[in-house]
Amino acid sequence: MVRYDPLQPLPDKDLALTPEVAEWLKPGPQSIITPAIREVAGSLSHGSRRERLYQGLGYIWTCFKYDAWLNDRQFTRTADELFQSRTLGGCSEFALAELAILRALDIPTRLVVTANAAWMERSRENDLGIPAGHSFLEVFLEREWYLVDSTWRWIYPGYDPESSHYPHGETFLARGRDFWDLGLRNVEQANDMLLKKAKDYTGGFREPGYARIPY
Repeated sequence: MVRYDPLQPLPDKDLALTPEVAEWLKPGPQSIITPAIREVAGSLSHGSRRERLYQGLGYIWTCFKYDAWLNDRQFTRTADELFQSRTLGGCSEFALAELAILRALDIPTRLVVTANAAWMERSRENDLGIPAGHSFLEVFLEREWYLVDSTWRWIYPGYDPESSHYPHGETFLARGRDFWDLGLRNVEQANDMLLKKAKDYTGGFREPGYARIPY
């Protein structure tokens, strides 16, 4: 794979997408691009994919608010419902809102769900602990996929999509168009997926050490 050279200038216009990458512009059942989302994207749709990425991510952080009381409703709401309420609960809803606006901005975007390695290690001795995982996004820019942590506001260049090791001690669990695409419609189903991963976990986590850029 040809990697983007940060010492070279960005392309004057977006490079063409391969059919395989363009597939990730399509929404899942939870992330349909409705008129409300399309209207926001229309007000932000300027510049290259990289420029539109920063516009979309910045919009969510500027115009939405976090409400911890909504954490138990994670996975139940659609992207359109998030845009209507402008209120998010937990990392899954940050990821869902951001992937919806990015796809509406013609940026191929994939959801990645992970399980926390330290929690899985502890669960071998005590399976009563609260399951722990995290939601990331993969976005395609000039020539490759970048990792985005939509909760901690980091972009990771040099990302390897084939690796199962993620920042913050996380390991790969599933990749899809959205949570409903992965069969996750409530917190209980997400916890069940995490617990199954923990049961089969054999250890060996290595922090990937990616560079990171704040947004």
